[in-house]
Amino acid sequence: MRKTFILLFAVTSLVACKNGSTTNEEVAAVDSTSVSTEETAEEQHEDEVDYPYQAGAEFDASLAVTPVEMLEMRKGYDGDSLDVVLAANINECCKKKGCWMTIDLENGDDMLVRFRDYDFFVPLNADGRSTILKGKVFRDTVSVETLRHYAEDAGASADSIAKITEPTISYSFLADGVVVN
Repeated sequence: MRKTFILLFAVTSLVACKNGSTTNEEVAAVDSTSVSTEETAEEQHEDEVDYPYQAGAEFDASLAVTPVEMLEMRKGYDGDSLDVVLAANINECCKKKGCWMTIDLENGDDMLVRFRDYDFFVPLNADGRSTILKGKVFRDTVSVETLRHYAEDAGASADSIAKITEPTISYSFLADGVVVN
């Protein structure tokens, strides 16, 4: 998505800086380029995905710890965030773009996972699959507005979205790379 905007900005800048007037054909070429780029990204994301699916930075999956081990590591850690490779199960992911997911912490709680700079996403049908993530785990306060946005992305009803009235304080994960099995 970010690359699409950069490409669109670059093309628009080149056309705008060109001497002389812009013809209708040039405007149409820029418009069709941006539309085809957006359509291609959507089509690629909606197509059937081959598993295992890897996105973002590559990492050594053999270093993965379980959610329980990660929580134990986090208890003894004084820093703000902890770098970790984590193996877990996906409970739910964003149904619009795959831009976030929740994973099971094996203690009755879920943890929200977002992807660094929105550079990559997970498949829309990743619910219930196992995953290995590399990134940072930290404590986070998630605002009511953000919680409602995530609920909407997950396809929740208007009634259940309206019932979200308080922020939550929980563990969150900012992933640099992900493998979905």
